[in-house]
Amino acid sequence: MANQQLIDYIRESLSAGISLKKIKKSLLDAGWPEQEVKEVISGAKDISPRKETPPLPEKSSQKTSILAILSLILAFIFTPAGLILGIIALSEIKKNPSIKGRGLAIAGVIISSFFMIVGLLIIVLFFAFFGTYFHPSELLPEKCTLPMGLECNKFSIVSGNPGLISLTLENGMGSGIMIRSIKITELKNNYDCYIDLKTNSPGCPKQYKDLDGWHLAHGEKGTVKLICPVEPTEHPDIKTIGNITLVYCADTSSDDDDCTAFPHTMEGTLVANIK
Repeated sequence: MANQQLIDYIRESLSAGISLKKIKKSLLDAGWPEQEVKEVISGAKDISPRKETPPLPEKSSQKTSILAILSLILAFIFTPAGLILGIIALSEIKKNPSIKGRGLAIAGVIISSFFMIVGLLIIVLFFAFFGTYFHPSELLPEKCTLPMGLECNKFSIVSGNPGLISLTLENGMGSGIMIRSIKITELKNNYDCYIDLKTNSPGCPKQYKDLDGWHLAHGEKGTVKLICPVEPTEHPDIKTIGNITLVYCADTSSDDDDCTAFPHTMEGTLVANIK
């Protein structure tokens, strides 16, 4: 629908004998959109002239998008917000051309995108150059944990071919146990370490009564060494994480068959540097 202000002005100008050409030029010089002026003038034959000529109408004022301004500011402070606000501002201006700030919104989008791309490149380059020297597991403390009162007091991993893991265990479970086997899995380079204590009991006779395994009475402690194919590492003191699986039975079992038929399993965690 034609702007009534323009219609009134053209009507009065025609009444004063001013040509449509001059009327059009005056309106364009005053900042009125050319398309809107053409539409009103094209229907000038339907406009009835009045006697008095009113003053030339002023172009309606335009507001600047607040989102466009915020987009440019946040592009330097918090780039994701700057990018989002810039996109929203451009959509708002497209729907309502009377709102100014398109250039500000475009600048906010471009600057935010630039900073985000630069930040991403810095992160990629950082991990490309330093990723081989850093691993999240390095932030973990060294530890050896087992549940149910079996303490893992000392531990170590020595690289070699084969490698060696040493565990010092203390029995605080309230009764004696026969440890049948210990296995440590999912270590660095996906190797497993294992010892069959039914045939390789450390530091004492193989049998306790009629039971095969490593006998550890309540309150006693001892050290066991697991053999594993640990690959040599080019960086010293690299920390690794492994899962411990320990199979045992009570030392009150009647015989070795009874111990085999009713074994118990406990699981723990080993976090240690490879020496």
